[in-house]
Amino acid sequence: GDIFRMDEVMSAWRYVRKDTGTNWNSLSMKRDLIKDDCYLNTTMTKWVEEAVGLTDHAAIRCKKDFLTALNMYLHKPTGDNGKFVKDMFEYNIRHVVMNDRKTSLFIYSLRCIAEKLLHIDA
Repeated sequence: GDIFRMDEVMSAWRYVRKDTGTNWNSLSMKRDLIKDDCYLNTTMTKWVEEAVGLTDHAAIRCKKDFLTALNMYLHKPTGDNGKFVKDMFEYNIRHVVMNDRKTSLFIYSLRCIAEKLLHIDA
């Protein structure tokens, strides 16, 4: 792949595209960096909520993580991806975005899909 240079601590890195659709680091570490990042965001959001409280940015970030999980599930509906969607829904959507108001995973997922199809920013 191409080599990129950045004026930061890490001076150069290489992004390697693989046939499996993921990068070399994910393959070598036997983990999915996208899922790891979403779970890390959820953990950090819980900590921030306890420490100082959440802002509107947290709700935006949580919704993006849920949409990432939903996208992964719709493209590859495996049990692991299904668990990922449920995990992102339980805290990120139900608690942070909806403020513990009653909602279901199915209805909220349909709403998100409709918003994306109709290009609605909600």
